[in-house]
Amino acid sequence: NHPLIPGFVSHDVPYGVSGYEPDRVVLQLAKTYSQTFKFRPERRHEPAIQALFAMGSGGTLAHSESSDIDLWLCYDPTLDVQARVLLQQKAANIDAWALAQGLELHTFLMNAKAFRAGAEQSALGGESSGSAQHYMLLDEFYRTAILLAGRYPLWWLIPPDDETDYNSLSERLLSQRFVREKDVIDFGSACHVPLAELLGASLWQLYKSLDAPYKSVLKLLLSEAYAQELPHREVLSIEFKRLVYEGVLNVEALDPYLMIYRRLERYLNERGELRRLDLVRKSLYLKINKKLSQPPKGRQASWQRLLLLRIVADWGWSESRFALLDKRNDWKADQVLQERQELVAELTYSYRFISSYARMHNIASRMSSEDLSYLGRKLYATFQRKAGKVDRINPGIAPSLAEQSLAILHGSAAILQSGGEHWMLFRNLDSPAEASYQVPLKKTATLGELLSWMHYNGLYTKATRLSLMPGSTGLNLPMVQAALNALAQAFPVPLPLLPEEAFREVSRVEHILLIINLGIDPFAGHSELANYVVSDRSDALAYSVERRNLVSSIDQISLNSWQELFACQYRRGETLIQFLHAYLQLCAEQTARRPEVHVSCFSPSVAEIVARRLQQLVGDLYQVFFAPGRVFALRYVLEVSDHYYVLSYAEQQFRFTMLESEESLFRHLAKSTAAFSRIVLDRYALPRERMLRAVLKHAVAGQLQLYFLRQPAHWRVILVDELGNLLLRELALEDETSMVAGIWQYLLTVLGRQSLESTMALDAQPKLNCYQASLEEGKFVFKRYRSLPSVTVNAVVASSSPDGQHVDLSFDGREFTHYEYGERQCEALVHYLKHARHLGQRLPLKIVDAFVSDAARMTRGGGSQAVPLMELYFDLDQRLRNALLR
Repeated sequence: NHPLIPGFVSHDVPYGVSGYEPDRVVLQLAKTYSQTFKFRPERRHEPAIQALFAMGSGGTLAHSESSDIDLWLCYDPTLDVQARVLLQQKAANIDAWALAQGLELHTFLMNAKAFRAGAEQSALGGESSGSAQHYMLLDEFYRTAILLAGRYPLWWLIPPDDETDYNSLSERLLSQRFVREKDVIDFGSACHVPLAELLGASLWQLYKSLDAPYKSVLKLLLSEAYAQELPHREVLSIEFKRLVYEGVLNVEALDPYLMIYRRLERYLNERGELRRLDLVRKSLYLKINKKLSQPPKGRQASWQRLLLLRIVADWGWSESRFALLDKRNDWKADQVLQERQELVAELTYSYRFISSYARMHNIASRMSSEDLSYLGRKLYATFQRKAGKVDRINPGIAPSLAEQSLAILHGSAAILQSGGEHWMLFRNLDSPAEASYQVPLKKTATLGELLSWMHYNGLYTKATRLSLMPGSTGLNLPMVQAALNALAQAFPVPLPLLPEEAFREVSRVEHILLIINLGIDPFAGHSELANYVVSDRSDALAYSVERRNLVSSIDQISLNSWQELFACQYRRGETLIQFLHAYLQLCAEQTARRPEVHVSCFSPSVAEIVARRLQQLVGDLYQVFFAPGRVFALRYVLEVSDHYYVLSYAEQQFRFTMLESEESLFRHLAKSTAAFSRIVLDRYALPRERMLRAVLKHAVAGQLQLYFLRQPAHWRVILVDELGNLLLRELALEDETSMVAGIWQYLLTVLGRQSLESTMALDAQPKLNCYQASLEEGKFVFKRYRSLPSVTVNAVVASSSPDGQHVDLSFDGREFTHYEYGERQCEALVHYLKHARHLGQRLPLKIVDAFVSDAARMTRGGGSQAVPLMELYFDLDQRLRNALLR
């Protein structure tokens, strides 16, 4: 542990390997890293590391320069937690240093005592099998481990015929001092592999198969063979030790990979499963990676090549079979798809076999529930088919699927095809006629899905020659290439390596690419709109004087935290609304993390307008609806073409209501809600309603707010009730004090009486505030009326009929019912006022109180009554004014 040697952390790191001192060659090697390095042996220091082993493919038939190396660093069990943390950091530093030298090294800290007791388990992921394996891992260790330094395995000293009596024999060797304890390390026996572990080992190999399928096929089938044959046949590590004890030391008999192959060959031949045996042979051949159809690279063939030649001699393979496998680096999508189908079928079969075997014998996996969940999610993400999911076809089968030449063809361009709205991808297609005699690499319903598949699987690169046969779509090649560039920017491939934590949680969408109007001209049939932009109608959702929605189609490509890619298209019906509903619902389901959204559009002349507008809209919606950890209940008003949409959130669902006119929109916003729901106008909605936009920003739950603005010919009045509901009216000009005070007194009277009739506490009653509005320097300013004087009026009281269909009036003790006077009740009241000389005829005629029946309240479904009461006031006030004028 020296500062000049790679991997140094601190002087407190445990160091020293049992029984080891560096020789002259090692010390000379150390000096190549630092000329000033000097080794000082510490005789009194107790080594903290018991042994160091390499295990896996090192030194075997399957080893190559590109192989990784797994190290078991076996430390003293008495080391405390802090010491182990420092040692782990040093091991990680050495691994990183080795990687910089071109060697993939994985160092695992091992506590032999804890491992023997079954407690040494790391988290599943990376190179660790977590809780999935113990005896299977030990079985592999004993037949592949190379002792680099330190203590040798006590297992070596137990004869194979006495393996079942391992514990007592090992105890005897140590207690009677046949061997010194400081010379050996004991991991226990591997002869009995519990069936429960075979299930976990199979699942672990399925996990590994996602990156190295051919290597995993061998180990997955070995788990299956063990499940069928144990305990009637020995595990491979016992066979290995038996050969050594019998003096059989040639590599052909002892090579760990050949031992696996021969075990599987015998197992599959006995079952007559020759197709699976052929896959095992293929997997072994590809793992060894000695290309027998080509001459050896060096002057002399390697021992591995010579041994492989002897093995394959009786396989009956043709030269073309060797040539195909040797050109694995050149395999393209069609060959990879064929291989993937065979591999997935085998992996699925093996998994089903182990699972059914476990159920048959009532065996529970020894994997922890956390590891099972982790593994299940990764398998699900890789193999599960879902609607819109873009398949990843190359899980470690070939290094690259890049094509030199690709052709995209629409169904309407095919000569002998049935046509239709689908897209096909071909290799080296010169004309549409050739498509009738070739099998497409891929066929999809939408172009967005096809382009996503090409990009995600690496078929298309900047060097690929791309051609397009668009048929009747009107699509052009620059638009397709632009869409592919947008995909490359949003989802660079190869995708970065996923951290293990990704599968510890449920998946969430992280990135969304929206491609607008792919192959669609929004000005089709309206070419004049592309050349003229009316200044106040540059909104892409209500463009020009025709208020045209320029969003005709949306191709949505999304990537989630498990690196699953999905493609879907919104085109038919209310395209934009369908997307917004899906997007907002998604955000509501994963409020902790907002999906990152990028928008691209390729429509000539308006691409930037459309992309910017949709990017703004998505951002605005997220900003108003969502806050960390919650979703706001509000109503968002969006104007699309000549329609209005109100977006709202209730009962954990987003809802959209379409209104065909501004009048119907305001009627909708006047309806009472069950709880406070703020109204937010989209930045382009109702452009003439500047005052309303300013008023809505001041809405507060539990407050009734009335705003008055004097206009040249009328008063503009806006009411926002305690639940956020809205009422707009224009009233005839009259004295400000008389008008405002009359409305103030009316509301105080009716709401005060209703509060007495309700069970609501007095301090919970809505508070009434009135504001004078004015326009100053282009902005609306609101000044609250601090107090309003009482005004003397000719008082009229209104009351609704029991069914809520009509209103009766009373004045000066007289009743003017709808039953008696019909629609002329206001004229009758004014006529009475005119001839009643004892009344002050110059006083304004005002509604001062109103009684609303229970039936009328039920019609509104409860909630706030301020809006219907003010609607009643405004309607009757206007009728009385009209009667006075007549």
